[in-house]
Amino acid sequence: MNETTQPIVAMQALNKHFGSLHVLKDIDLEIVPGEVVVVIGASGSGKSTLIRCINGLEEFQQGSLMVDGKSLFPYGKSGKALQKMALRRFMWIWPDQACARLGYRSGRSWR
Repeated sequence: MNETTQPIVAMQALNKHFGSLHVLKDIDLEIVPGEVVVVIGASGSGKSTLIRCINGLEEFQQGSLMVDGKSLFPYGKSGKALQKMALRRFMWIWPDQACARLGYRSGRSWR
């Protein structure tokens, strides 16, 4: 990491539990602006939980997490409120765009 570049995400010894299940164990991570990071792993290994902790949608129990210079504290207490996120269960943007580009009429199903 360049000494003058501050990380956009800085995580140290992050731990997350779901009851007695310890899903994230002492995770250390630094991501600098412009860096591309891929999180891979088996189903149930904690990938989504890690991302949800970073974007403030999931509480963690121990460790430190800074996102864009703002501290997120264990149990969901943050130094500054993050933007609320509205998530939809299904978003079918690609089929609509593909139909338009291929000249199909709207209403055709790609399922």
